[in-house]
Amino acid sequence: PGEDVVVAFNVGGQIFMTTASTVKNRGKGSLIYRLLAGGERAAAHDSAGRVFIDRDPALFEPILDFLRHGLLPDPLTSSPQHLARAAAEAEAYGLPALAAAIATGRHISEQNSGGVAGRDDESSEGRDEFDEETAG
Repeated sequence: PGEDVVVAFNVGGQIFMTTASTVKNRGKGSLIYRLLAGGERAAAHDSAGRVFIDRDPALFEPILDFLRHGLLPDPLTSSPQHLARAAAEAEAYGLPALAAAIATGRHISEQNSGGVAGRDDESSEGRDEFDEETAG
C-alpha cells in the first residue's frame, strides 16, 4: 500500500483518522509510527481492528495537529496545565522535540528535531510502507 492509505487509532475510546504519510513525515521513530509499522507487537486493537491507545483523547489532538501541520498548541489559548499535559503526552508518544517545543514555546527546527521534523515537504524519497493489516 502507498503512504496515502488512511489509518485509524482508537485513543481512549475516540477514533482518530489520518494518513500513513502524515505519521511518517513528522512522527518517524515515535510510538505512533512504530504501532503502524508493526514495531510494537503487543499493541492492543479494538473490536474493529484499530490500534488502541489507552491515553487521553483530548491530549492526542495536539499530537495529531503537530503530525499533520507542524502546529504547536497555542500558549495564548491553552492553560499552563494543558500545555504541561500536552508536553508530557508528546514525551509518552516518543516525540521529545515536540515536548520540548511545547514546554518552551519554541519552534522545532529540522536539524534539531529529535525524531520529529518541522517541515511540510511531501517528497516521497526514502519513504517506507506500512503493513496493510496494521493500517486499518
